[in-house]
Amino acid sequence: MGKDEILKTYCFLRVNFSLGYCSQIFYRYLYKLNGLDKKPSNPPNLKALMAVTIEKYKKAVDSLKKALHAEKNDISRDAAIQRFEFCVELAWKYAKKLMGTPTTAPKQIVREMAQNHFIQDAKLWLEAIEKRNLSSHTYNEDLAEEVYSFASRFLSELENLSTQFDSV
Repeated sequence: MGKDEILKTYCFLRVNFSLGYCSQIFYRYLYKLNGLDKKPSNPPNLKALMAVTIEKYKKAVDSLKKALHAEKNDISRDAAIQRFEFCVELAWKYAKKLMGTPTTAPKQIVREMAQNHFIQDAKLWLEAIEKRNLSSHTYNEDLAEEVYSFASRFLSELENLSTQFDSV
């Protein structure tokens, strides 16, 4: 099963099943991304697999860009939304790591990102956090379209942040 198939499966499961079951699928996805066919008897440290790096952030932004440029249908829209969620999460977590911020509150970190000139528009980023939270915990067609549209407009912000990260 390829990465795209795993992501499509995860998006389908996310829409139709509980978050706990989807998390199990996601961990399988992480193992497959790291070249493992199944969960090993001595599994690698999940924190290491999920460590926040600039490379993972850039890869997530590139994946979002590809998903947004793909022919739009329900699956590509849902994949783009999932990738948008990953990008927003990686953005604030990587910024937290760079700034050495002790807080784990995404909105506070976004405000600090603006104070440290990583981003220009804190309100837009706070809206991105809200969209990410809504799309993570609720699913309906209207919301999916709204988040997809927002992700399309927000892509340039994510790319600009990547440039800012590179300059540090």
